[in-house]
Formats: sequence, structure tokens, C-alpha cells
Amino acid sequence: MQRARRHSIKSIFLDHPSRSPDFCSVAVDDALGGDLATSHLLSQGHRRLGFLHGPPTIRQTAQRQRGVWRSVKRFGLDPQTAVLNITTSGQNTAEGEASIDLLFASEQRPTAVFCANDLLALGLMRGLAKQGIRVPQNIAVVGYDDVDFASVLSPPLTTIRQPKYELGYKATQLLLEEIQNPAHHSHYQVLFRPELLVRESSLFQRSS
Repeated sequence: MQRARRHSIKSIFLDHPSRSPDFCSVAVDDALGGDLATSHLLSQGHRRLGFLHGPPTIRQTAQRQRGVWRSVKRFGLDPQTAVLNITTSGQNTAEGEASIDLLFASEQRPTAVFCANDLLALGLMRGLAKQGIRVPQNIAVVGYDDVDFASVLSPPLTTIRQPKYELGYKATQLLLEEIQNPAHHSHYQVLFRPELLVRESSLFQRSS
């Protein structure tokens, strides 16, 4: 980005908060998304959760995990014992399905799993179905992104929706403002709130 600035190319950070006052950025509060998903599961009575995600070097993954930890602590639980951290090499359906082995290997199998994206959730649900494990009766599942298929899965997937249209619109607006009026343009760091969409995949109350 600094190279672009040196060549007078107008730039903006999209889906990545900027730490520099010299650039605008538009992003979504991924930590809040992780918090919303985890708080929902904890409020359903779950006390042993799985967090299924790709490489932690991905910024969004790290922030969503931060939200998981924050929510668990707020409920008075220890993240080290309340959360089974399941790391995959990718964030796709195949990795989600393969994670079943890691899920079952735990001595205290989670009663609910929060997946870092909907593709992982789809793969996980497919693997669970093959094992005869019902969602949400035997295990609750929550995804992230609200992709097109999320609402038509069986059962429909509880997920975190990101304001994708608003994200793109605001980024374009700020970039055009800087291009058209650079002398008077102020740099903004915009952080949108994600939204929890509750569907059937997580709506089974468990006793603690």
C-alpha cells in the first residue's frame, strides 16, 4: 500500500482494518462475530464447544477466535477446557468433513461446534450425517458468512452474516471521494457489525 501511495495510486484497505492514518479501511468486526456465535451456543446450555477453523495465520480466523475466547470468559468458563480448538489446513467442505476424526478423538466431545466459515460447517454436517449423528439433537453447528446454501441445508444453518453489500458500497464511496477530492478527503476506518442468523442447526436446548 505504501508503494501505491508513493506512485499516487489511491488505495483502500478492504476487509482489513488499517493501522495507518494515511489510508481508509472498511472491514467487519470478526471478533464480534465470533463472540455472537459463541454466546448463542452458550446461551443454549452448551458448556463444551468446538471451534473449527483453518490456519490461525488468517487474520479473520484469529479475530473470530478472539471473539470465542472473549465470550467463553464472559460466561465464567476457562477457554482452555471449555473449547476444543480444531485446526484444518484449509477452509473447505473436505476439511470440514475430515475434522470428524479430530472431533471424535477428544475425551470430552463437544456438544456444539462453531465453524469459521460455512464451507467447513457444510463439510462437518455431511460427516456427522454419515456417522448417524443428528444436528442439532446430538450436536449443534454454527457457521460464518451466510453463503447462499446456508438457509437451504437440512437443517438450515445458523450462521453469522457479514454486510457484504454495505462493505463494498462504503469502500467504493470512500475511494471515489479520495480520487475526486484528494485535498479535502479525510481518512476513515469503518468497522461494520456482523449479524447472528439463528436457524435450526443450533436450536436444541441442552441442560448444563
